[in-house]
Amino acid sequence: MTWYFMASCERQIYRRKVYYIAAFLVYALLAVMVPSIFRDDRITLAVMVGYTILIGYALFCRSKAVLLYYGIYQVMILAGQTAVILICIQIFRKLEGGSQLFLGNCVLCVKIVMELMLTFFMSMWVRRKTASKAEKGQLAAMIVLLAATVFLVGAVMTVSDVYTQLHGYTLVSAVFLVLILINLDFLYLFRYMFHANELESEMKLMNQKTELSYRYYTDLEQKYQESRKAIHDMKNHLQAVEALCNAGKNHEGKTYIDDLYHMLNVMGEQYYSDVKMLNIILNEKIKQAQNRNITVRAEIGETELDHMRDMDITAIFANLLDNAIEVAEASGEKWIHMKMDTVHEFVVVSLENSVGDAQTCAKHGREKSHMGVGLKNVKEALERYHGTIRNVRESDRYSVTLMIPK
Repeated sequence: MTWYFMASCERQIYRRKVYYIAAFLVYALLAVMVPSIFRDDRITLAVMVGYTILIGYALFCRSKAVLLYYGIYQVMILAGQTAVILICIQIFRKLEGGSQLFLGNCVLCVKIVMELMLTFFMSMWVRRKTASKAEKGQLAAMIVLLAATVFLVGAVMTVSDVYTQLHGYTLVSAVFLVLILINLDFLYLFRYMFHANELESEMKLMNQKTELSYRYYTDLEQKYQESRKAIHDMKNHLQAVEALCNAGKNHEGKTYIDDLYHMLNVMGEQYYSDVKMLNIILNEKIKQAQNRNITVRAEIGETELDHMRDMDITAIFANLLDNAIEVAEASGEKWIHMKMDTVHEFVVVSLENSVGDAQTCAKHGREKSHMGVGLKNVKEALERYHGTIRNVRESDRYSVTLMIPK
């Protein structure tokens, strides 16, 4: 059940099956041995919560919010077990006769059914909902919920022995059930908060993509109008060049032709890639870099990104190029080199840019840009396609390498 719940949550890590088998064999041994040795549910709770979070971090997901999910699940399972046992004892005490072994087996069956139902409902509520975008306030709320639940479960267990002898099991059982309902309710709310964060992030990316596309097509329209004017004036230009050549002014004629070439090149849109969104981003960002006197060299081979959404392409390449432009602008040489090609079954992207000294970068606030929100968005987009990112800071350059499975 624990494996099922953890696999139902957001997952980032996939390892060989033997690691999972070994981890859950140890989990089973702990679940049996710790209660038998210490005979204290509080110790059992601490061990199982800690070990579940540990194997979750190593084998399933590194998100803090998801790790808190694992801890809350263990607390709720123990609270549910205790509540069921106390309720069953209360009911069976009212029954006259009956084998103790039979009644014990009935309690065990009811407990297992409760655990299965609780696992099913918790898994359904948190299934694959992105929790990695949790904000600090939401993470704090989850930590408070987990800590408060652990405290209350421990406190009730501490006083239950004396209280139940005087007043019975009804109130104690009700407390555990209420704790379970409160945790389920909060998990339900957390799920929608994380979903709202995800939608907000998607909306920002959509706006960024729309803005890039709008500027790109507005620029195309402007260049189209300029090209119409140039075509309309081309006859006059050709006549002027012919007149200069006939007059023996070959140097002036060549200069005139060079000016015409330059005019046509400016009006033309650079073609970098078959991927439409990537082509838009490269045209826009390279133009921004050139306007800031940054030398850009882009070598784009044949690549296929059909399996990627336009918003993810925007999140990856727009943010990387924005970071590169920002840092290169503060450096002395001001250059950006980008290479992109297909190697075996991977799309490999290499982006390098010049950097200034640490003092200059710190003064302009550029040093942190590569590790800021933009790079976080890049990593989140890459994770959807099991891609990887590697960044290296050297004395005169900063390099980022991406590997995206096709």
